[in-house]
Amino acid sequence: MLFAYFCFTYIKLITSHFLSIVKKTRIYITVSVLLFISGNWQNITASNKQDTSLVREWFEVGKKFRKAGKLDSAFNYFEKAGKLSSQLKYTEGNGHSLFFMALICKDRGDYDLALKNHDSAIAIMKKLGLKKHLASNYNARGLLF
Repeated sequence: MLFAYFCFTYIKLITSHFLSIVKKTRIYITVSVLLFISGNWQNITASNKQDTSLVREWFEVGKKFRKAGKLDSAFNYFEKAGKLSSQLKYTEGNGHSLFFMALICKDRGDYDLALKNHDSAIAIMKKLGLKKHLASNYNARGLLF
């Protein structure tokens, strides 16, 4: 009976420790799921399940990588989101992708490419009439100088 109590307490302790680790590393779980999805990319495109939600998920993963300081991974996710947006003819997604890639270029110190990406994003946001996003792009563009 004592052994069973000890085992139960030990499992409870390990479980609570595991859950605290999971809460701290939610980004890695999200990334793992999205890596699985992106690994099966051909299956997704072949099955007509394309939608903008995957684009938005990739934006969120890219933002988390940028926040963690992993600029190459963040750029890759923003680039993937842009390519999928082009395939889906999701113009707003293209604009957001260019905006986020410009931020990464700025973080890397590649100001010319950041400026080019901001200008492209601004053109798209103007065309769509998205004033809030246009203001964000102009602000970020101004911070390049």
